[in-house]
Amino acid sequence: MLTHTFAWTAAAATSLATGSLLSQAVAHTAPPTPAVSIYSAGIDAWLADSRDAGLREALRRLIIDGPSQPPDADPMLSEGIELLLSLFLGETGLQADLTVPNEPGGSPFAIELQSSGVRGFGGASMLRRVEDLARASGSPLGTPDADAPGMLKLSRPGEPSVWYGAQDDTLLVGVGLPPLDQADTYSEAGLPRDAELLAGIRVNFKRLQPVLAMAAMSAPGGGELLESWGLLGQDPLGVVCAVGATEDTVHMAGHFANYGTHFSHLLPEDGVTRNLLRRIPESACAFECTRIDFGTYINALLDAVEMTGGSDGNTELQQGYDMFHAVTGVDFRDGLIAPLGDSLTFYMSNETGGNGLASLVGLVGLRDAATMSESISTLASVADHAAASESQGYVRFLAQRISGCDTAVSMRFPGLPIPVEPTIAVADGTLVMGLFPQAVAEAVAQFDARRSVLDAEGFRMARGTDGLGGVQIKYMDQKVLAADGFGCMAFVGAALENYTRSRRSPEAPAPPVVPAYTRLTNDMQPGLFWAKLDGPDLIARGTADRSMVAQMTAGVGYVSAFSPLIVAAALGSAMAEQNEPPLLIDQFSVQPEQHDEHVDTAVVDPAALAQRRTRLGTLHTALHLARSNGEDIARLRDLVSGGWLTAGDLLVPGHGDATYLLVGGGAIEAEGGAPCAIAEPSGLPHGRYCVTERGQIAEVGF
Repeated sequence: MLTHTFAWTAAAATSLATGSLLSQAVAHTAPPTPAVSIYSAGIDAWLADSRDAGLREALRRLIIDGPSQPPDADPMLSEGIELLLSLFLGETGLQADLTVPNEPGGSPFAIELQSSGVRGFGGASMLRRVEDLARASGSPLGTPDADAPGMLKLSRPGEPSVWYGAQDDTLLVGVGLPPLDQADTYSEAGLPRDAELLAGIRVNFKRLQPVLAMAAMSAPGGGELLESWGLLGQDPLGVVCAVGATEDTVHMAGHFANYGTHFSHLLPEDGVTRNLLRRIPESACAFECTRIDFGTYINALLDAVEMTGGSDGNTELQQGYDMFHAVTGVDFRDGLIAPLGDSLTFYMSNETGGNGLASLVGLVGLRDAATMSESISTLASVADHAAASESQGYVRFLAQRISGCDTAVSMRFPGLPIPVEPTIAVADGTLVMGLFPQAVAEAVAQFDARRSVLDAEGFRMARGTDGLGGVQIKYMDQKVLAADGFGCMAFVGAALENYTRSRRSPEAPAPPVVPAYTRLTNDMQPGLFWAKLDGPDLIARGTADRSMVAQMTAGVGYVSAFSPLIVAAALGSAMAEQNEPPLLIDQFSVQPEQHDEHVDTAVVDPAALAQRRTRLGTLHTALHLARSNGEDIARLRDLVSGGWLTAGDLLVPGHGDATYLLVGGGAIEAEGGAPCAIAEPSGLPHGRYCVTERGQIAEVGF
């Protein structure tokens, strides 16, 4: 859905991808706009800034001299790697389109490739390398084709024909048809006229209609889903993105045809406003603010799942909603999705925690703050009851008192050295999220602050207010982020320098891959991206520092902010797998006590309960949660009648026909479909319950 967010990332990614065909191939008529077109100008253009000279020369050495290999390595492997590197790092283009086969048994798809390689290893060298690899592997070579002068043709039964050759030191390859002679300029993207094209990408969904129509038939409701996304039917999307460069700035531009035609109902008319940006501190090193009706959008995604899932999928999804409501007392759609508003903001700043992961804050506008507050409080109570029992008090969900907040809840870990305290709150019609309560408190305090990111020097330098009224604004203070990323980039740069340096002449002078910090970051420009509706279309614009090494250093700094979270998740997963106890049926001493024709009961030795801890899985948790807030019997009955709790299903086998669950507090006794009654046994910290083969919930005393 959020196709506009693709403009920045997709355009940047084409620096390492192949791109659209340039203009020296054999002539025949080409479609005005191909179905798919990708282009990269290669490292000689991308790394033209003086601060990028070291990286450019290191990569050129890697292509021309080949990667360092052990003495006994296959030389053909090294040559193959060099060829691939020259394709990905050199000026290279690719076009793909549907076409009418020009020969019996031909392919309905045509693919055309052109690559000029890099300075010192151009198309002629690449062609020789291709032929050497073909001879070494025993593959046949092509023969001259009179209908395509200068091209060699390779045909095999049952496979599309391939044409290849070199013209003007450019490697040309065509699959299905000889190479085309028309370049894709990506002019619709909207780059400045004086910007040199560095990369481009085009996806023309109108020309892909036959393929998409076939795909739509593969799943129930597939056609309706693709139409709702603007990929199939009248006025489909058209995506054109490009990256260009002027003397000191990289420019990003995108044009998304018919975006407003399909998605304007999700986009507020006023777009990103000053009031939204005033909630971001002046010191923010990175932020993203998006306007979209999230409640409607998420419901549309859920509807799409139902549409493509068929009757069985709809039943399972509805059962999931019912299960969630039975367990928590909160309606998933009405209590959590419907209250969401039409703005989403994330940022990192000094005020909220020092510009790193600790400072990460999320703000979600709400259309119904009262309902969201009630839902959060209810879920926190349910989760706290379950967590306190299952974790022996080590995990809690506790209400917080934060100035300016209607509701605030933190996840705490009493007795454990866990380095986060995730907090969620509702304040001034906004859902506020952070990894620490103090971060949330500072974010709420910013709501009334006099200064904001609107006053930040970097944001003003990047002309950030040009994006006001648009769908989205992204901002990165790349100089601040580069300070965090420089150390890691320096290590990577030194490694690349050493790997590509010749052992025969290691003393040969070469510029460093990563320049000195002050030189790299001096006058470093911030990064800005925005997207706006323009009639039925969406346009996107962005600017950043001209140096790719500077941009990568800032990117490493941004990603490194999240490294503690990644490490903690990995360690937590490893510890959970290592410490998870086996599920044993003899962990409790179960003794028969009494029976009748309706209910099975048994006795559990409390000493055995204290000696060993059992992990019983999700249904254990579900039954435990069902006893949280005064509607225990009805929910347990729903879980049994709905098939969520069944005898022998993820439960510990027990006495006779019964199976047992360990749950928190009280005792429950039930018969078939008859009304249930609660009996509270005195002096017992936990209850033991079972679901019998007859679908009954039975009490098991201690």
